[in-house]
Amino acid sequence: MFMVNVSSVAVIWFGAFRIDSGDIQIGQMTAFLNYLIQILISVMMSTMLLFLAPRSAVSADRILEVLDTEPTVAPPPTRSPAELTGSSSSVTSPSPTRARRIRCWRTCRSP
Repeated sequence: MFMVNVSSVAVIWFGAFRIDSGDIQIGQMTAFLNYLIQILISVMMSTMLLFLAPRSAVSADRILEVLDTEPTVAPPPTRSPAELTGSSSSVTSPSPTRARRIRCWRTCRSP
């Protein structure tokens, strides 16, 4: 960005003397300034890409290392609902505590 600004000031500085002497017109200097800025910004963008390429390569290697790592945490064993509650009848009917809550909710709620 420093080079873009210095170049712009130089074009305006030297262009002012050429405009004063009648060698070029203001539109020609403005066009030259626009072309110069477009070229310098393109060079700056390509330079930024060159700086970012090694960083992205290192980041890609790190991501691949993480993806290639085998998980060390094992999933929990799968159990049936009957094993979780202790009996097979509790799967189809609610527990006694829950049945009491349902009855209380049905009878205790206000109309």
